[in-house]
Amino acid sequence: MSLLYEGNSEGPDRTGPAVGGQLKKKLFAWQEECLDIWMQHQGRGIVNVVTGAGKTILALGAIARLEKQLLRENAAGLKVIIVVPQVFLLQQWAQTLQDELGIARDQIGIYSGAHKDLPTRKYMIYVVNSARHCLARHLLEDYQRGAAVMLIADECHHYSSPENSRIFDFISHISPGSSSRYYALGLSATPQAPRFDEKLVPALGVQIYKYGFAEALNANIISSFSIFNLKLKFTPDEEQEYLELSEQLSRVLDVLMRRCPYLNGLSSQHFFACLEEMARESDDSALSGLSRAVLILAHQRKDVVYKARARISCVQNLLQRIPAAAKVIIFNERIETAEAIYALLQRLFSGQVGRYHSEMDERSKKRVLRRYSNSEIRILVTCRALDEGLNVPATDVGIIACSTRSSRQRIQRLGRILRRSGENSHACLYYLYIGASNEEQELMADISQELAGLIPVLDLEYDHESQSFLHPSYQLLVDRGEGNSG
Repeated sequence: MSLLYEGNSEGPDRTGPAVGGQLKKKLFAWQEECLDIWMQHQGRGIVNVVTGAGKTILALGAIARLEKQLLRENAAGLKVIIVVPQVFLLQQWAQTLQDELGIARDQIGIYSGAHKDLPTRKYMIYVVNSARHCLARHLLEDYQRGAAVMLIADECHHYSSPENSRIFDFISHISPGSSSRYYALGLSATPQAPRFDEKLVPALGVQIYKYGFAEALNANIISSFSIFNLKLKFTPDEEQEYLELSEQLSRVLDVLMRRCPYLNGLSSQHFFACLEEMARESDDSALSGLSRAVLILAHQRKDVVYKARARISCVQNLLQRIPAAAKVIIFNERIETAEAIYALLQRLFSGQVGRYHSEMDERSKKRVLRRYSNSEIRILVTCRALDEGLNVPATDVGIIACSTRSSRQRIQRLGRILRRSGENSHACLYYLYIGASNEEQELMADISQELAGLIPVLDLEYDHESQSFLHPSYQLLVDRGEGNSG
């Protein structure tokens, strides 16, 4: 059975004339419309755009348009400050500024870890961990010297936490209203975050534009794609362990919820954040003990789900059915599982497999991404380190071997395989889940209505013992037919 639908239509051409200080690519219609709206909001706002549709190019278009306006008005020169959540994005932005805007390298400063350029260059790129205690001061110094300042917050959902939001401490010193020389652009495929209204909106502006999967698919901007929800089974021993842990967890949760009824109704993310805080800081030893017990049991149960033997077996059999030329990313949650899959695939597809996760050094991670980009390898096994932000080109197939319940993570992972190229017009995403667990049974349940009628979604089952893939409805018909023939 072939599980990979292949197409060959070309992606849209955005190449424009290379003009110094101007974008070398022609903007999509949605980007032009978005920038019009951004300018109408005095150059402030958050943009919610599906991964792969061109958020970075949009930001460069905003810089170019703002520069032109300031030049027409004989206004102060523009200082551009970009903040990113991870180091690899810093390098990616620096390269894109040079390639797409023609910015000289010596005009670009970086501020991260041991390498901190003086914040006097026209373009400064900060990693948020290094920016928390200085970005607000640096920005305010530029602003108070009379410069127009533009802040670009890439993956802005990261910056609403108490620590990261310190980068916005300057905002109370900025003049309100349209006469201000402060401009801001927040970028994310999933901008909604805790304290969104409290932290992000005052510093970046309201959400001014949304461009989702449906719009990008209809405009032929991202690859068309198919989703396969693949149901797996526990072994008897795994199922028994899962049930025992579930019973223990249920009993402890019962006691905790009677003590803390306010926890009812919280989202999963907020619920576990509260538990971690209580386990760490509560003066009530019984309450902190209950919180720790829930966290430990939940982690142990999740371990059983993530380490289920059927996952690795299913990944192996999928790859043996996928065309040998296909480029594949395999997403995991635990490094241990990723390493096990990597070791197996190295034996089966020698010289074709690489790995990428947070315990690798930066040089090794850069090397494997370069090899994948250059097609020296075609299979990339990764963990959360590759979930967002990184431009991974020309990927045909994504396999989510393990996943959290986070809608944000799933959208970001889907986005990793949807960047168009002339060779990649249709992508496939396989979502593996254990049917007898608390895992979601649909990859994109949150946006299924948006995608209805646009993409094919197929539910399959994988049988570990026979190492075969089954379609439940088809198998039911076969079984009935065999029963009738008897």
